[in-house]
Amino acid sequence: MRILKARYCMQFSADRIFASVRSKLAERGINWNTVLRNPINPDEHREHFPEIDQAFYNNDRFEIVLDGRGYTPKHVKCVIAQDLVEIVAERETKAGHMSLIKKYPPLPRQWDSNSGDCCMSTEGIILVTGAWI
Repeated sequence: MRILKARYCMQFSADRIFASVRSKLAERGINWNTVLRNPINPDEHREHFPEIDQAFYNNDRFEIVLDGRGYTPKHVKCVIAQDLVEIVAERETKAGHMSLIKKYPPLPRQWDSNSGDCCMSTEGIILVTGAWI
């Protein structure tokens, strides 16, 4: 098991780390530009945008993308184990405690625990990746 803290990345639309995910979302008919243009008030609880919440199992790695707008990397951690991937974001707001907890099913293959990464775009899109063994 590995616990990762999120790090800052550049914009979702521009950072190369998100290129594969942008392409795969488009292939599934998900217009991520529309999701990003949909404004949110970070101090209020909001509806989750499930269309951008996706897991991709590629030949060489897995990529999990989640809309975490309203949080910053200091609020986000990711737990990756063979039988569980869990992304947790928590913070206090004027309205009270705000949290986002997302659990994913067991990974379909063994992964290299040294390869795990969790980054967050400037817009708040979270990307968790890891390489297969």
